[in-house]
Amino acid sequence: MHRSGTSAFSRALTSLNVSLGSNIMAPHPVVNPKGFWEDQDIYELNEEVLATLDCKWDHFSSISAIHVATLRQSGLVDRAKGLLRLKVDETANGLFAFKDPRTARLILFWKEVFAGESYEVSYLLVYRNPLSVAKSLEKRDGFALTKSYLLWLLHVVPSLLETSELPRLLLNFDELLDSPEAVLSSIAVKFNLSINEAALKEYVNAFLAPDLRHAQYALEDLQQEPNCPDLVLKLQRLLNEVSMGSRDLDSAETRHLIQQFNVEMVRLAPLLDLLDKKYQQYTDLAATVLNKDTDLNQMKGVIEDQSQQNEALSAKFVALEQQLESLQNDFVIFEERTRIIKNELSNVERQNVDLKDYLARETHSLQMTQAKLAHSLQTFEELSLRFEKAQQQRAHSNRQIEFANETIATYNKVISQIVQTNQELRSACASLTSRVQSKHWLKRIVMSLNRLLFSRMSVVTKEADVSTLPLDFDPVVYLKLNPDVALAGVDPHAHYLLHGSIEARRYKEAVA
Repeated sequence: MHRSGTSAFSRALTSLNVSLGSNIMAPHPVVNPKGFWEDQDIYELNEEVLATLDCKWDHFSSISAIHVATLRQSGLVDRAKGLLRLKVDETANGLFAFKDPRTARLILFWKEVFAGESYEVSYLLVYRNPLSVAKSLEKRDGFALTKSYLLWLLHVVPSLLETSELPRLLLNFDELLDSPEAVLSSIAVKFNLSINEAALKEYVNAFLAPDLRHAQYALEDLQQEPNCPDLVLKLQRLLNEVSMGSRDLDSAETRHLIQQFNVEMVRLAPLLDLLDKKYQQYTDLAATVLNKDTDLNQMKGVIEDQSQQNEALSAKFVALEQQLESLQNDFVIFEERTRIIKNELSNVERQNVDLKDYLARETHSLQMTQAKLAHSLQTFEELSLRFEKAQQQRAHSNRQIEFANETIATYNKVISQIVQTNQELRSACASLTSRVQSKHWLKRIVMSLNRLLFSRMSVVTKEADVSTLPLDFDPVVYLKLNPDVALAGVDPHAHYLLHGSIEARRYKEAVA
């Protein structure tokens, strides 16, 4: 049975000058770091045999003579014969051994392979406390203890039954760890082998180690295990009696007991077949549940991504609302500035009126002075002096009039620009008010502001130096990649020079 110490026994045979083949299976760093000591070719053949029977090593169905006939027709018996001859011929002394726990389930197949061959076949039967096996399989494969007990029966009973009256030796894994030299000596005596002392020393000191046995249980521990079937307990007790020498494995009584165990297994066959089907259904269902869990986790991931996208959109919406609020505040500030400018213009107009009144009074005073000069010829010198003074005042007044005229022209131009700007602002405000009330008010506000912002860029375009544009600049692609510029109706060359290059906007298609 698997996890019964067969690897350690297989490795021990090399100390008895026995070859294990030239294609040894590689160790597993977790399951068996010291190696399986199995022939890879025979392992693969056993796997193919099980697959041909639509079976696996951990299934509960028994292998019968009918199955062997099927394997014979498929050519697997002849292939196994050829493979075994090749393995034996490769050895230096004709001693070849192979181990694979699957061989215990397929013992009828291998007896068919051995039949008619010229070499002698002997069997080394290794067993271990079923509780130790079940605990190991529970850790390695996640098997329930009851499943491991049934598998233990399905491996041990056929190997005991089908090797009856053949050269064989039954050994316990715990005995190998406790007394390796004595166990190897018993193998050598039983099968007429010689011990390589140097190889034995290396095996005992370097290969065997306490960590090969993670747990050791006695028969009493198995008796207290509630999941252990009674048939397992009876068979383990028999094996212990044989191992301790109180019972002969090949006696008529022992063979009779083994036959009874086999009868019990035959009776259980229908239940085991049903258990196989149910277990496969359970395995398939577990795989389906696992797939569903995977799909559910994927859906959770999608929902989480959608939630993150919604959060991002909400954040963008809040940012746009803040931008709108900022624009509204800027509009209020602009209206306040417009009111201040209007007040300043009113003050300028009043000053202009006062200046005109002053100029009128000065003109009237000048006229009176001229009249007085006409009627006062006798006071010519006085009039001349007064006339010269009046001329100076007139020159000063003319300068003031010219300055006033220039100021008036300037204010008229400013007033005209302010009036035009005020009209545009009122129109923009009306458009903003209308679009705020619509369903897509936010998008339209942004579009209106863009049009208002870029409506005069044609003037600035004349001042932009288009020669600084990138050589591969494409205005059509630029408008396609920047729809807000297209909607604003702005010249793409000017927009990129004044804004796009600063904002790192794309102006050409990306190349993968």
